[in-house]
Amino acid sequence: MALDQVWAVGGEAENPIEGARLSLYAALRGARGVILPNDMKVSALPVPGPFVRIVQGAATSPNDYLGIDGGAQQYAGREDSHTDFPVAATGSSGAQTKYLIWAVHDEQHEPGLTPDDPVNDPRGTYQWVSSINGLTFPHAPLVRLNQPANTATITKEMLTDIRELASPRKDFGQFSRPRVAGDNVGTTPNLVTRWSVDSKEYYGEFFPGGDNIPNVGQIYLPHWATHMNVSAKWMGLSMNTSANPRGRYWIEYGDEYRSHTWTGGRQYEFSTQQFGFSPTQTEWSLEDAVPIPKKLRGKNVDFCFKAGLNSGIPTDSVAMYSLGGISVRVDYTERAIDADTI
Repeated sequence: MALDQVWAVGGEAENPIEGARLSLYAALRGARGVILPNDMKVSALPVPGPFVRIVQGAATSPNDYLGIDGGAQQYAGREDSHTDFPVAATGSSGAQTKYLIWAVHDEQHEPGLTPDDPVNDPRGTYQWVSSINGLTFPHAPLVRLNQPANTATITKEMLTDIRELASPRKDFGQFSRPRVAGDNVGTTPNLVTRWSVDSKEYYGEFFPGGDNIPNVGQIYLPHWATHMNVSAKWMGLSMNTSANPRGRYWIEYGDEYRSHTWTGGRQYEFSTQQFGFSPTQTEWSLEDAVPIPKKLRGKNVDFCFKAGLNSGIPTDSVAMYSLGGISVRVDYTERAIDADTI
């Protein structure tokens, strides 16, 4: 099979449009979706009506046309302000589920498609489809609409964001600290605080404790990171099984310490879910996937190791001495976001 012309050569050589699509494909590796987390987000109108609003942004799609020599090609398009796109009303025959997509219709690959103005007419458009499976033209899904019967007015409750980032960024940060023999001098290695105090169910204490013993790790969360998975471990715990030690542990995080005055008695504003411990555990571990609040993006964020005993459990039942340790890893990524949930 003959080689295409190299993109992009000089002189008098003709540079085919397929070369431009090849360059975009090479940059995005055939990805589909929007470019940045807020791009082409779809919502109901401020005063709900028979339209949805698509905000500015950009999207991309591989070449989905069938039966052509269109491999290794990519399309891209941009919404430069916003578009209020119409939604057909449903009738008495029943509710409808439909999908709004950004779509490309290229006359090069769609015989019979003739733009009125071949030079200026846009080839990108918005389009309602009944399914996003099996589409044979370039596209990027934006939103799912569950529209009740006899409905012309679109409200936010009917819309589900289905955007994905075409090329999300990913990275991680980590803090680890083994507990050494010197940590045992002049410290209280035991867990002594209850996780619930005065109905504040995220009270607890920094654990392992002790003067000047690191139990808070600082991790930088980039400005582009929108979600993270928090993985943490408390290793080498000493459990007095005869005392039947039970309680909870978790990670709190934020950029401002307070003395148990955040919601629920927290010492930092945000937290993972709580996990329970029992007498037989010598290691605690947790995993929690959470959105990154906007106020924490682009900052050094404290991740604090917290734990607390159940009511009535003796304070000599759990401790961490030397040869134990703590570790937290935060895997953060960039995903499509919705103003209602982030």
